[in-house]
Amino acid sequence: MLSAHALRAGLALSDMSITDLWLAAVALGATMTLDDLAATVALQREPAGLEHDMVAAALNDWFVDHWGRQPVAYSDELRPP
Repeated sequence: MLSAHALRAGLALSDMSITDLWLAAVALGATMTLDDLAATVALQREPAGLEHDMVAAALNDWFVDHWGRQPVAYSDELRPP
């Protein structure tokens, strides 16, 4: 659940709603449903690498606009503790 935990943490740090995050991810090309995203951030499912990267990109876009940096790791950057 490393990917789901990373996305959950990113969402918690932002002030985005789950719907706003889903819309931003879909705008970038994500194909997951809102229910899939909700299950992911509730730690009920682990997203595939590409799904993770689309949601991470949407979160990082928000963070660049508000914090000037990208704190959410992409799938190839995730490392177990």
